[in-house]
Amino acid sequence: MRKVQQLSFRKFVGTLVTFLVFMVVSILIFFYCVQRRAERNVTREIMKNVERQGYHFELIINLQYGYLEGLADYIGQQKELVTEDGLRLMGDLKKKCNLEYIIVYDKDGEGTYDNGEPGSAADEEYFQKAVNGERALSDPVVSQLDGETRIVLGVPIRSDGEIIGVLGGAFSVDALKQVLFQSAYDGEGFSVIVKEDGSIIYQEDSKNYKGLAPEDNFFQYYEKLWLYDDSRITDVDEDFKNKKSGYVKVKDDGEVRYLVYASLGLGDWKFCYIVPARKAEEAYSFIRFYEVILSAVLFLGIVVLFAFVWWENVRRQKELLASARTDDLTGACNKKQTEIEISEWLEAAPLDMLQAFLILDIDDFKSVNDKYGHVVGDEALRGIGRLLQEEFRDLDIIGRIGGDEFVVLMKNVRDINIVKKRARCLCEEAAQIRIPDARKCRITLSIGIACAPENGRSYRELYRRADKALYQSKENGKNGYTVYGVEQS
Repeated sequence: MRKVQQLSFRKFVGTLVTFLVFMVVSILIFFYCVQRRAERNVTREIMKNVERQGYHFELIINLQYGYLEGLADYIGQQKELVTEDGLRLMGDLKKKCNLEYIIVYDKDGEGTYDNGEPGSAADEEYFQKAVNGERALSDPVVSQLDGETRIVLGVPIRSDGEIIGVLGGAFSVDALKQVLFQSAYDGEGFSVIVKEDGSIIYQEDSKNYKGLAPEDNFFQYYEKLWLYDDSRITDVDEDFKNKKSGYVKVKDDGEVRYLVYASLGLGDWKFCYIVPARKAEEAYSFIRFYEVILSAVLFLGIVVLFAFVWWENVRRQKELLASARTDDLTGACNKKQTEIEISEWLEAAPLDMLQAFLILDIDDFKSVNDKYGHVVGDEALRGIGRLLQEEFRDLDIIGRIGGDEFVVLMKNVRDINIVKKRARCLCEEAAQIRIPDARKCRITLSIGIACAPENGRSYRELYRRADKALYQSKENGKNGYTVYGVEQS
């Protein structure tokens, strides 16, 4: 009996030990998985910021190119490269953009600054590239006069299709401080712009960091350090060459750091962001508290975990579903969802009520894009999206079905006069929209209206008739509305 009890006790202890080992291993695995998930979320967030900042930086550089190309077109129309009007325009342009000086070169590389002083760039690589008809960007140059680092942008000057010179503009690398996200992670992270060969173009000052220095080679510095997760600096080098984004974790200056990088789209320049792991993961520190609770109440923790996973999955599914139905730029339904919702409503709509189908588009939208740029065009679309949300009821269906084409279904309207009043109001309100970057841009709408059941009971029928009415509005001078089968009001 005693032997049986001993065997039972040993079996119980064995089972208990097995369970405890299983529990400990399960908790460790769970903790590891949670840590990896947090790390993925952290890197995803940093990657988003890095790609966003890289895009912002590229946009600013392209804006400077745009300024220069506009001036280059003007100079190309003159008989001489250097004129008093040209120098005055160069000076005016310098005041309104981020360029510190502007210089015009002839084909031999001899130039004149915006202040009239002479200059030369015959042997510069960026000049040779620009004189061959391409946008050009120089390597950073440290000024001997003020010690500032600058890059020079160059664009060709054409006259009757022939390149007659180059227009250059100097952009201070210090101006990058206005672009890069210094305030992220309480300023403990810092930005670096690196060339493909590892030379550093720009490094943001960081009072909390004493490691990588501006004179270092990026790859030579990091290949001496310990990289986590079997990462190698040669992998980063390969990503640089293939213009890929990515990240590694390194132990640098005594602590673990995330090193995230993305291509800038300007030559072989890469944007890197380096931030301490403890700071990047700070938002997830609450997990440790839940780990302690989970150790004491494992089963409750599992229930909570499954509930959280379910909730997170439902939330993500809702977000994905909303994203699949919505136009990101304007917040209206996208083309496919618009047709589905309107078709479903028309099938069930009461026959004794009026259903008004409106097609709207922005007059001369292509000229807005051509004259002011796509950024202004996008702002115009957002403004119309906001206007439609304000002017129509929640039960009405609002959709964007093309570049500048919107559709609205007004449900259960009492009579056509209400629809006309709403269309007239839309035209008036659209004309009041102002875009900060293009205050002279005036937005007008042309609207076509068809009604169910009189003009049809399907989406396609109403669309065709409303489109004909829209065309009539365009023919009648735009900035107005037309009801199908009725004269324009």
